[in-house]
Amino acid sequence: MHGSAGAAQVVTELLDQWQRHLRDGITARRAVPEPESDRASAALIAGIQGGVQILRTTGSTVHLEAVLDQFIEQLPQGPSATT
Repeated sequence: MHGSAGAAQVVTELLDQWQRHLRDGITARRAVPEPESDRASAALIAGIQGGVQILRTTGSTVHLEAVLDQFIEQLPQGPSATT
């Protein structure tokens, strides 16, 4: 890994925070158990990171748009059943 251990720790903490926020939103929106929402939030972050890397390499947003579109299409419409 490039960079310092301190930088890696900061990035790890930020990714964990981002994943928690996504997981909480997915759990509320889908009304599904936390383990499933945790996995979905991890997959979304990985997809976004991959899409951004491809964008940086090619200049194309196609892959980033595709992962976001696929994820958004899986979310239920309207408020969750638990609200």
